[in-house]
Amino acid sequence: KGRNVFFALPLILGIIGLMWQAKRGEEGKRQLLIVGMLFFMTGLAIVLYLNQTPMQPRERDYAYAASFYAFTIWIGMAVAGIVEFIEKRTKKEKPFLPRMKPTDSLFT
Repeated sequence: KGRNVFFALPLILGIIGLMWQAKRGEEGKRQLLIVGMLFFMTGLAIVLYLNQTPMQPRERDYAYAASFYAFTIWIGMAVAGIVEFIEKRTKKEKPFLPRMKPTDSLFT
């Protein structure tokens, strides 16, 4: 008997990130389509393409690895959404966490 202490937190965060991305306007919806297609194509579509049988001598979990990566993108976006929510509620002048642009470097 397993002991799960995560309390469905990764699933909840993933769903929050999916919803936050969907509410980000036109660009967010476009990005949602891309991440959603990545999730679908590396999850269910790859299983259908490989035609896996239900009972195998060993599990073939590696077929789902890329879809797990796509779902972690949504988990990361949930963290960004929660930080944005906290900043709006507290109305701080300084940001809760420092914002970085994609062109910023950690080493300069």
